[in-house]
Amino acid sequence: MKEYKHKYLSAIYLGSIILIFISHFNFPIILFFKRPYTLIGSLIILFSAAPILLAGRELRKNGITTKSFTDSEVLIASGIFRITRNPAYVSMVLFLAGESIFLGSLTPLIVTMIFGAVINYFFIPIEEKILSKRFGTEYFIYTKEVRRWI
Repeated sequence: MKEYKHKYLSAIYLGSIILIFISHFNFPIILFFKRPYTLIGSLIILFSAAPILLAGRELRKNGITTKSFTDSEVLIASGIFRITRNPAYVSMVLFLAGESIFLGSLTPLIVTMIFGAVINYFFIPIEEKILSKRFGTEYFIYTKEVRRWI
């Protein structure tokens, strides 16, 4: 995939991580998790690395570079890609959700939901359009068999 709009993704993700802290410490709406329950967020943060690591392994196994934004030559539908079409985005949202739960207030979860919505409505549709053009019926069948998220 070409670098059509992904140049903003890292900034949006990093901005979300920072905004979660700022919103929690400046505008904590409701403290709904308290220690030791906030430690669940730590486990989610640790688990959030799994989808992206498994995706990288699957791409390397199929001879595809993990360098971002390159054109796809092969549609990968094995490994983690049998569970989700977007393991990198799943990792990002899990990390933000874990961070939000760790902090324990509602405001960070709102930031996480907004980030997920931006990915879902602005980034993924562009990628799906490119993949649909490139792989045609094969990609259409894949989208019917594998969910966008989980």
